[in-house]
Amino acid sequence: MIKYALILFLLVALTFSGFSTVLSQQDKGETKENPQSAVFNKQACMDNFNVSEVDFLNSSMLENNKISKNTLQEFFTCVASAKNDPAQCDKLSPQDAQLCRASYDEELGFAWKLVSMRNAQSPSSSPELVNGCVGAFGYDKKACVQFLEAFKKGDQAICNSAPFNKNSNKCQAIMTLNEGAVSGRDRDTVVYFNALNNLSASDCKRLSNKGLARNCEAFVTGNEKICQQCEGYNKIREIYCSEGNE
Repeated sequence: MIKYALILFLLVALTFSGFSTVLSQQDKGETKENPQSAVFNKQACMDNFNVSEVDFLNSSMLENNKISKNTLQEFFTCVASAKNDPAQCDKLSPQDAQLCRASYDEELGFAWKLVSMRNAQSPSSSPELVNGCVGAFGYDKKACVQFLEAFKKGDQAICNSAPFNKNSNKCQAIMTLNEGAVSGRDRDTVVYFNALNNLSASDCKRLSNKGLARNCEAFVTGNEKICQQCEGYNKIREIYCSEGNE
């Protein structure tokens, strides 16, 4: 009888000791996180991800080449196009923001100003337009002033004089916005101008350059979600949510 009582006493003592240890670990915060909970939290972050919540200036995202600067610039050029606001690029570092703005200006800024100038019949010799023309077509500033004035009027005659007669077909196609007069990259240029002139997403989709087509569609529709097609969007979301953000 004494033997059984002793065994019972030992069992009760061991049970109490184990329970006390668990309580002690909980008090000290030593309990381990359920790995399934961590997976759930990441998935919840992925499902509800909002890129505007990411602080790219203070994020560790660029450490150890987790994501390339070119990938970020591509994404933010698209966002800037969707919002018609190059200031979106300023969410990046100053150097990267400058490159993003340059990409935006090269793709959209000049082209949109050009077709807007023609439709509104506004002054054609603004410094922004002249400098954009120099960058886009390679003419000097004097020739660009002439080209812009001719484009404003749709005057094809200028295409017969130097330096525009070096590629008179392209010059005439731009003046008339006639895609059928040219092919290849020159045709893409005219398709792009038509897409912006008509604010036509279907015209954007006809561009052979897929990145330009995406940014064009984002601009004419004002739909930022189109930028989720960028490779950078999924990489940003994956890295951000893997870092334990919720």
